[in-house]
Amino acid sequence: MNKQLRSLLLFFSLLMGATAWAQDRQVSGKVTGDDGTALPGVSVVVKGTNRGVTTAGDGTYKIAVPNTATLVYSFIGFGKKEEAVGNRSTIDVSLVADETLLQEVTVTAFGREAEKKSLGYSVQTIKADAIKAAAEPNILNALQGRVAGAIINSSGGQPGGGTNIILRGITSLGSGADNQPLFVVDGIIISNSTFAGNSLPSAGSNSPGNAEQFSNTNRAADINPDDIESVNILKGAGATALYGQRAANGVVIITTKRGKNGKTQINYGFQTGWDNVLKTPEIQTDYGQGFTGEWRDPAQFRTRTVFWEWGPQKQSYDPLFDNFRTFFRTGTRTNHDLSFSGGNEKAQFYTSFNNFQQKGIVPNSDFRRTSAKVSGNLRATDKLSVASSVNFVNSAGTFQTQGDKSIFSSLSFYSPSFDVNNYLNPDGTENDFSAGVIDNPRFVAEMSGLKNNVNRVIGDVSLNYAFTPWLSAKYQATMDYLTENRNRFVPNTLDVGTQVNGFLVEENRNFRELNSFFFLNATHNFSSDLKGSLMVGNQVTDITGANLWVRGENFVLPGFTDLTNATNFFTAKTRPNSYRQIAAFGEAKLEYKDQLFLTVTGRNDWSSSLPVENRSFFYPSVNLGWVFTEALKLNPSIVSYGKLRASWAQVGKAADPYQLGTYFGQTPGFPFGAVPGFRRSSGVGDITLQPERTTSIEFGLEMAFLKNRLTLDASYFTMDSDKQIFAVQVPVSSGFATYTTNAGLIRNRGIELLLTGKIIDTKDFKWETTVNWSRLRNTVKSMPPSLAEITYFETNNRAALRIVEGGSMGDLYGRDYVRHSSGAVQIGANGFPAVDYSQYKKFGNALPDWQMGISNSVSYKGLSLGFLLDWRQGGTVVDMAELNAIRNGITRMTATRYEQVVFKGVKADGSPNDIPVIIDQNFYRTFAQFPDYQGAIMQDGSWFRVRNASLAYALPKSVLAKTPFSVLRVNLTGNNLFLNTPFRGYDPENLTFGAGDNRIGFVGRNSPSTRSFTVGLNVSFK
Repeated sequence: MNKQLRSLLLFFSLLMGATAWAQDRQVSGKVTGDDGTALPGVSVVVKGTNRGVTTAGDGTYKIAVPNTATLVYSFIGFGKKEEAVGNRSTIDVSLVADETLLQEVTVTAFGREAEKKSLGYSVQTIKADAIKAAAEPNILNALQGRVAGAIINSSGGQPGGGTNIILRGITSLGSGADNQPLFVVDGIIISNSTFAGNSLPSAGSNSPGNAEQFSNTNRAADINPDDIESVNILKGAGATALYGQRAANGVVIITTKRGKNGKTQINYGFQTGWDNVLKTPEIQTDYGQGFTGEWRDPAQFRTRTVFWEWGPQKQSYDPLFDNFRTFFRTGTRTNHDLSFSGGNEKAQFYTSFNNFQQKGIVPNSDFRRTSAKVSGNLRATDKLSVASSVNFVNSAGTFQTQGDKSIFSSLSFYSPSFDVNNYLNPDGTENDFSAGVIDNPRFVAEMSGLKNNVNRVIGDVSLNYAFTPWLSAKYQATMDYLTENRNRFVPNTLDVGTQVNGFLVEENRNFRELNSFFFLNATHNFSSDLKGSLMVGNQVTDITGANLWVRGENFVLPGFTDLTNATNFFTAKTRPNSYRQIAAFGEAKLEYKDQLFLTVTGRNDWSSSLPVENRSFFYPSVNLGWVFTEALKLNPSIVSYGKLRASWAQVGKAADPYQLGTYFGQTPGFPFGAVPGFRRSSGVGDITLQPERTTSIEFGLEMAFLKNRLTLDASYFTMDSDKQIFAVQVPVSSGFATYTTNAGLIRNRGIELLLTGKIIDTKDFKWETTVNWSRLRNTVKSMPPSLAEITYFETNNRAALRIVEGGSMGDLYGRDYVRHSSGAVQIGANGFPAVDYSQYKKFGNALPDWQMGISNSVSYKGLSLGFLLDWRQGGTVVDMAELNAIRNGITRMTATRYEQVVFKGVKADGSPNDIPVIIDQNFYRTFAQFPDYQGAIMQDGSWFRVRNASLAYALPKSVLAKTPFSVLRVNLTGNNLFLNTPFRGYDPENLTFGAGDNRIGFVGRNSPSTRSFTVGLNVSFK
């Protein structure tokens, strides 16, 4: 592979360095607005080709063109202009501002630019300024609160921790089904996978799986945010159908910065900041350590349990430690970014280097990312242009344990009467006051973690050839290749390692995706009113991956962190995960009088993961847009712009590899000596499996009022995802446990609103506000015939994430109290209510009722202020850590004790309850009275927060005139500055199972979110 990689890099270099000169006329000039102001960044393109330049900072440009050429000048917010070259060598152009926004350009499928007015579906663009203002190392975190219809959840404050994104709802059943959108960077399809790995011992853990153990990185976090020019979100099938089956959940298109014609630009940015834990559970401070009101001497810890907080009332001299807060430290972060860009009319280049380092709020946690990128464009001839890019990323870090038998499960037990940071004895052993019942969380952090190291190369080569002014072709080859190495060491002194006498896991993963794209584009003007275009293309995708891990258990020597120290070994190598897809697609567009726009697409996929007779499947889309402003002759000073749009589309989705028939795998515990062992898998797949299909209908309205001072974009959509590929449980007598087949239908429907207002718009003072609001509802319309319900996850018989026919994805079920026939809570003879274990009842849904983001941008000359308010209403969550704290008497709610109460309800005979009881530790510790009751473990996950605020000042150019700087800008950024929520734990946003997992609604046993502050400096050199 190294030889192949070197060859590929050499090929890139040769292409980037190639030069071919043609005999052209040199044309120069200056582009200004209608007010005479110079316009930088104007696109100057030879009509009918991809050949062109952009204007420099002073609006000037130079380009070599044939005498017969026509130059097209275009810039967002201004009308296009065409100029025939002829014998001229100087062409100055003035562009007229287009108040109707009809020329606004956005990026669509396969990186092609299109005027937004021509689209029949919703596209939302997030610009570089908003991403930069967020100062987030993970691009997905920078999008939080900004995208209508997107539910984005981080997995906590772990440096490098993953972030989950869902666009317009969950479309595929199953906890392991892929519901993440496709990620595309400059036309390169990249993996955003989150790899859980294998980090558990063979015995001694109650964890529901590897995904709970660490907040693993989603791989889109490898992208350097400082390289990003814009992010375009394609949500519905109408927008994504051309991308094929992997875009059934939407597409996130990232466009990075490019070189421009003109003087070489050198930019440097530096940021440094600090993080603190945002919110922690409240502890009760009224009662101290002990049991049944009796204080217990810590010296008796080996004979009596001393970590409960059910002792006498605290006195002023009693020790008290808020371990939920003092356990965490102040985290730090630094970021260096350096870029070079420039070029002439024949070639442009962009090069960047970035180094990001972060130490987390949890001791011994960190994340480091170093990236280098080179990209360029070369006009080899009048007809041929070449573009290429290579991006190398290395990321590494130490991830701390979460979930069962982790730092956070231990912290939820830990008595406030003892200091969690007093964790070492003089001899280096653990300072343990619990006689081995509870690990000290600080000791766990210092002694055990997951270390990983990722190397990744993302690159492409593309060729563009213009046969004629109306016919052109493009070929692009892309690659995404990564390797990851992991290491987890657990000594035999920690709870999770005691049963196996310590263990060590080493894991290696490889992933490679190659894509080949070919496009043929044709345009034709049928008349002055009717224009058309046609694109046909082909895609070939090849994906391979493999995973090798070794776990050694039963250490001989304590503290020796090497596999040779183990005596029991478990080794597994996954079969090469190979997948291939071939596609043919096309898109036809018609435009009538620059008002009516029709787009029809079709794509056929051939997937290697489906049976031969079903691996070919076709899906179309139809999009229609009508700009009605001109046709209806509306007053432009009141209604500046109006458009109706509609789309109907289908997207198919094939199965994961190896879902057909039966397979064999390695038997646990083998090889045993020299004897290998294999067994048949417990699942079998339908050999007539068909692809899933999502059918989408979308209607939209776009309006602009008062010369674009106020704009509105509204969407309504429905999506039916049918023929779900799902592993159905079958009778054990069949010889299998599951049968993978097509069954089930999910319907998502929703409303998205995007409202932008220019509250103040003068030469020096501007204030713009953007509000996005969305509401999503989904229904499970049908289920597999043999299943009455599907349980994604269940926590110790207390709460379950479950779906039933007629229900919704994300439904949470819990245990209610026993109810009388009248519906009232039935109180037992002992005066207490009792949990009803005979059935689960639905008590909420993990998805929000609605969500809203309000972003504001205020500027006065060189001073700018931005702030983002983020509001999520509704959404039930289960705190998986709070139960321990309740039973140990730690949380604030348990301060209500030794009081006489009469529970509201009725007795068995239906009469009102009048039995007085005393609330004491038994009530909080008896599962059937309180801890298993849904009211104790299910909470409202609503929140309102100040997601981001940034303040920046750019020195005036007059001040910089005699300096080497063209730009000098300082900024201060704060994230998660304020959080208001009824949730009692850390942060209801942080998902226990991390990114890429559908087990939503469970929180609490992972690194909490942080409040961060960052100061930065950005300079550009003359």
